[in-house]
Amino acid sequence: MARGLNRTLAGVALLLAVAGCNSNTAFRMNSANQTYAANNALYVLLAKADLGLITGPASFKDTAGTYAEIIAGFEMGRSVPIVGRFSTASSRAATRDSLDASIAHCVGQVTAMSERHRRAGIAAGSELIGTVRAACNAAAQAVAEQETASLVLTTFAQDL
Repeated sequence: MARGLNRTLAGVALLLAVAGCNSNTAFRMNSANQTYAANNALYVLLAKADLGLITGPASFKDTAGTYAEIIAGFEMGRSVPIVGRFSTASSRAATRDSLDASIAHCVGQVTAMSERHRRAGIAAGSELIGTVRAACNAAAQAVAEQETASLVLTTFAQDL
């Protein structure tokens, strides 16, 4: 009996902790910060490509982890909450769909770049570099906009 009660209490404590993460500004900021870090890592990788430092497929081995970190960081952007104190559920859903689509497009471009790199390397000045940069800039901007909106509304609600 006591063992079952302990498990129940542990389960309730876990649920409360997870629920607290959703309203915890620091937790949400960490999700956005992961996306910003991924964007920075992407810019370093793109600079290497622009400089001709990853032109051969043999260089892929040294950057495979970077590609994985970039993809994971942008995927973390999906956990940024969509807020809208005075917006409708359908407009919040549309915003979520737009954010997810932007992140998916970026991740798809990074994945395509990694595949091309693995197969043949990335030529300096490749059109792919600009395509990846544009797609991921849009995703990073979308995450930043949602994080800012969330932070402003959370701060505003706390001041009421």
